[in-house]
Amino acid sequence: MPRYRYSVVRFVPSPTRGEQVNLGMIVGSDATAEWVIDIADQKRRATSLDDAGIWPNVVGELERLKSRFPSDDDDDDLSRVETEISEDWLAQIAAESKNVIQFSPPQLVLAENAEAAMAKLWNTFIVESVRPKRNAVSKKAVISRYWTSLTSNRLGKDHLKKRARLKTSHNSALIDIAIHNGVAKRLTQCWSLQVQDTEKLLNEVKAWDWTMQVLRQSGGAITEGTKSYGVAPDVELSIVYAQPPADQSDEFIQEAIDIISNSDVGAKGVPLDQADQHAAEGAALLNMQIGQ
Repeated sequence: MPRYRYSVVRFVPSPTRGEQVNLGMIVGSDATAEWVIDIADQKRRATSLDDAGIWPNVVGELERLKSRFPSDDDDDDLSRVETEISEDWLAQIAAESKNVIQFSPPQLVLAENAEAAMAKLWNTFIVESVRPKRNAVSKKAVISRYWTSLTSNRLGKDHLKKRARLKTSHNSALIDIAIHNGVAKRLTQCWSLQVQDTEKLLNEVKAWDWTMQVLRQSGGAITEGTKSYGVAPDVELSIVYAQPPADQSDEFIQEAIDIISNSDVGAKGVPLDQADQHAAEGAALLNMQIGQ
């Protein structure tokens, strides 16, 4: 099970008095590239201790902090968070926080994913406040679930690449997870069909499909710094996805499902609840025996 670091976000209106209010939490992991933040509605408790009237400024700082974390619908933020937010960053802001907003020293927690870790810890540290509901499964959660399944099958950094840059003869694109042994064996894209901006999702699926059509014609290459390894035109392609809720259906979602289910490029559609089996099959591509 993955290990996550967490830190409690606190409002300390007067460090000399030592009074404080736990406002929320940050949870994440460099290994899974997941980072989430939740801030509770603690205005009543915070303002009761705020003799200096600084709470409005604190709210502004919290909003700026939250803006650094990716939203569930923003795929581009996935690459940004990997470079800006890290376990070292969390440890640094915790060590340096001495003013009215403070962060507890990061501690470890085991959980299936970052959302599960947050849910596990919330009632322990955030009192008198219900955690904001997150009913939808995010793209990040899909990536994390599949990544965890792969690593549980003894696939490590020598065989896995997250957010791989694929270059073809006509364009380039980011592939969520590549399995390789110097040559690409499987390229997997991950999506959640539980997003609000379904038109944007459809455009992402269409762009991926077009890139894969070019790949099928002439192949490509995965680049990583100065390193590069080949991607054959017949490389295995797959899509791991979280299915939409039963009550969510529109023309954009339906078209995205049609592309995923009937891909012209021969990609295998894998519902999220089948990710473990798909990961085991990925390990078999490298002739690795599970459990040895």
